[in-house]
Amino acid sequence: MPRNFIRGASSVYRNWILILFTLLVTWVTQPSAQNTSLVTSPATVPDPKPRNGIIRLAIPELEGTYLYRFSVLKFNEAFGRLGYEFELHAFPSERALAESNAGRMDGEAGRIQFDSTLAAKYPNLIEVDEPTFFVTVGAYAPDASIRLNGWRDLADKHLVIGYPRGLKVIERRLVGHVDAKYLHGLNNIRQGLMMLRHNRIDVLVGLQTSVESVLDEAEFVNSDIALAGIIEVAPVFPYLHKKHHALAPQLASVLRAMKKDGTLDRLVEDAKQSIIPAADQN
Repeated sequence: MPRNFIRGASSVYRNWILILFTLLVTWVTQPSAQNTSLVTSPATVPDPKPRNGIIRLAIPELEGTYLYRFSVLKFNEAFGRLGYEFELHAFPSERALAESNAGRMDGEAGRIQFDSTLAAKYPNLIEVDEPTFFVTVGAYAPDASIRLNGWRDLADKHLVIGYPRGLKVIERRLVGHVDAKYLHGLNNIRQGLMMLRHNRIDVLVGLQTSVESVLDEAEFVNSDIALAGIIEVAPVFPYLHKKHHALAPQLASVLRAMKKDGTLDRLVEDAKQSIIPAADQN
């Protein structure tokens, strides 16, 4: 602005002119609000995926067995897709059902499908309508002459049969075919194999993957215990406590998607690879 113009103005007008001139210069030299925000705002970091809590499932398996490891991998992936964290807890079979039915656990990692009697006994457990795998029920014996190929083959042979206590469907099948005096409930598979080795039972009936995981351990690797026959092949379903009734169809949908995209097949192989045979541990 010309200096002589400012001098010629009255002092009041001169002050107003100087104020307006200062404001004009300040406005022109400052970056726009839009530019300022781009320069001074830090880069936006996406929030981590929100978590919905922890789902705790029970499993009637020893830690380290194939089914235990597969269940950890499978449900970490499935519940992770649904925004949950996951924990797997090993219990004796009957206690696992009691803990899940009471709601102290959130459900069962896998059970052969309940019949009407079991559904009535454990009314708080809801089946997730998607089997995650099929199990083979096998009979094991140290005597190579024993051959068994179905529940009917166990009848009228006067064989003392051990089975994991709490595997309810297996227990009910046995009771339907074998006199109770020949049945012996076991705390776990390892106990059954020890009893076979010391001739305290004649046959062990259990899930093939569970039995053979323990048979691969060093203390049994040189035993004469072998598969005497396949008794049944059955689908296995997860069960959730009824407080998670809305989660059951979501979990079923995720499990179907994991089958379709090949994730379950990959996790099966990962679980198998994580178990080192006793012969390779030296």
